[in-house]
Amino acid sequence: MKKLLAIAMSLTFMVTAFSCGERKITETNQSAQENVQLLQYKSADLRISDDFSDIYSFNCNKSEVYIFGELKNGGICGYTTDFNYTDYSEFRFVPSENEEVLTGAINRVGKKLVLTEEDSTSMLYIYSREDELESKNELGELSCGYTKPTIVCGSDYYYINCSDAVYVTTAKGELKGKVNTGGKTVFGVSADSDGNIVILMYDMKNGLSLGIADGTEITETQAMENGINSTPYSLCSGNNDYRLYAVYDTGLYGLKGNKWEQLSDLMDTGFNCYTLYKMIPTGERDIAVLRWDNVPSMHIISEMDISEIKPRQVVTVASLSSGIPLHDNEIKKFNKNSEDYRVQLIDYTENGDYSKGAEKLRMDMITGNAPDIILLNSELPVDTFANNSTLFCDLYEFMDKDEDVSKEDILPNIREGLERKGKMVMITPNFGFQTVPANPEIKGVKENWSLDDFYESYRNKNDRMTLFRFEDTELRWGFFYQAIKPHFFIDYEKAECNFNTPDYINAIKFFNDNEIGLTTTAYDTLLGDIYYDISQNDLLDGKIYCNFEDYSLWFGSIFENVRLNKCILAGSPNNNGECGSYITLGVSYAIMANAKNKEGAWSFLKSMLTDEYYNVPESYYCFPIIEKYFDEHAKTTMDKFPTFDYDEKTGKMSDEIVYMDWDYRTYNDRGEVVSRILLEPFTQEEYEHYSDLVKSAKVVRSDGEIERICNMELAKCFDGELSAEETAEHIQERVALYLSEKYG
Repeated sequence: MKKLLAIAMSLTFMVTAFSCGERKITETNQSAQENVQLLQYKSADLRISDDFSDIYSFNCNKSEVYIFGELKNGGICGYTTDFNYTDYSEFRFVPSENEEVLTGAINRVGKKLVLTEEDSTSMLYIYSREDELESKNELGELSCGYTKPTIVCGSDYYYINCSDAVYVTTAKGELKGKVNTGGKTVFGVSADSDGNIVILMYDMKNGLSLGIADGTEITETQAMENGINSTPYSLCSGNNDYRLYAVYDTGLYGLKGNKWEQLSDLMDTGFNCYTLYKMIPTGERDIAVLRWDNVPSMHIISEMDISEIKPRQVVTVASLSSGIPLHDNEIKKFNKNSEDYRVQLIDYTENGDYSKGAEKLRMDMITGNAPDIILLNSELPVDTFANNSTLFCDLYEFMDKDEDVSKEDILPNIREGLERKGKMVMITPNFGFQTVPANPEIKGVKENWSLDDFYESYRNKNDRMTLFRFEDTELRWGFFYQAIKPHFFIDYEKAECNFNTPDYINAIKFFNDNEIGLTTTAYDTLLGDIYYDISQNDLLDGKIYCNFEDYSLWFGSIFENVRLNKCILAGSPNNNGECGSYITLGVSYAIMANAKNKEGAWSFLKSMLTDEYYNVPESYYCFPIIEKYFDEHAKTTMDKFPTFDYDEKTGKMSDEIVYMDWDYRTYNDRGEVVSRILLEPFTQEEYEHYSDLVKSAKVVRSDGEIERICNMELAKCFDGELSAEETAEHIQERVALYLSEKYG
């Protein structure tokens, strides 16, 4: 049966422009001030996917495209169409009662394959072009885990890519065995532009490599020059100059020779990279992609002609994310809406090595070759730049000229934390509130408790309580770092520290004497599967009496700890007399003083300080730095819980906020509600108390290198290599030297 289908065109942009009519590719070792330009694309929605509730596979041969999955109206079906997507024919598969359909494919001559599983036994069905069953092949038990397998069709063999292995069958469906990868981890399997079946592999010693498969053997192996050491979200045959296409966290790449070249960072498409889980080449310059964003959807992305592109100024942003780029959605939204500017990420991840990438970015900043906008965090602390007040723009100067955002809009304590020498050198749309909720019925627990109070509470807890979850399976130095915060022993302003004190030494002894957590040696000897006795709420269930893992991102976290768990916010214990609850900024943005596009950079940062940013589903559950939005969010604790309607048809949340009663629900293994506790909203007095607690909290500074120094020395101590006194002295010497070099 053939049916007509429509292609609804909706133009969006995929990063980039042209220079002198030639395409330029971004390499990870480029400096940001070079003329970095990528391709721009337009996209078209393919309505053929609208019939499916789930799509298991999406592949093609030289003349046909095949979409296989579960239809919305029930049943398993495959659609075969051509590369014009003008019409399609249906193939129906009816599994037996207990048979689970795993995936399907179309081979190089148009035969259809279906892979199923029943009682741990996999079956491979092969159908002719006329949809007649040719063979049914029992493959035994395949190690596919929880991952849906994929089938890649070669000329003589079919390759079934599971999570643990790549299985091979003949063209008749007879199992030959597994591909011998030599112990390497499989990152992906695909046909390449020459029709070879290639396997993307990785091992710690040699990094990424590409092998050509012939049955169960790898006949050729090619080392990758700049391998991205992670599994691509999708992988397919390339076209034109590219052997393969792949989508990684940072965008779309093409393989030329043995080197990945970035084609797009996808920031202008509205597509999140992690949603693009299948793709195929369609025509010379087109790629068809299958997205999963709660529901499946298909799109064609095509290179835009230069005449279709409206010139926009490029704002460059340094990316130090080894995963999904920070504020990925905000950048896509800005690029879609801005008439004048387009944000482009400059990747500094250095193949996943965060520290090396941060150091390279630091050098580009010092030499004047950095992007317009820098992301500052614990790996790149603003205070490690001695001239930070002149290296970065004073954002107050932009606010003074801006009609929509002023410095008075920002919470005073946050504003103080963003300032250096009276200038606002960085900004972030949201912040985190770090505290420790604790059960006040345990003697010793109190707000802003001292270390002695903390030790007393441990002595008074009941026997079935632990201080942390998973103490018998996790490392001691990790627990220590959660409880004993180094910033209480550091004065960043003076570049001084005091770790070699009785307070720090006694804390080390406390963790050692009470054997809280495992030593590294004990941890390394753990064998077999580790069982975690996880409950929905360990505080409420009385398994722990305080939670050092709590990191409140919005007022609902505070509300739950106070109203449901009946805790006080004790904060981190310290003997400085300081409030133990404090503010962390996470990642902040700074505009370089020598930025080429300062106004464009401010336009992007400003877009994350607006009503459009804070009142959408992705941003509502946060602590906003803008006081107006902070108060709006906080006041919901006196009324109802804000949430968003979910449209099951589109799989999207609506922009309309709806309000529900505050409650706590428990669920069974099937996700069904077992019980519901209705919670009384905060009183005005409670709201003011906790709102003032956050508004008065201090913004603390952090440094990833200091964290690594502390953890390294603590691990030695807890393994018996150093005494507590020696450990404190080692940390003191190393951190003091580091502070002198970076902060002095």
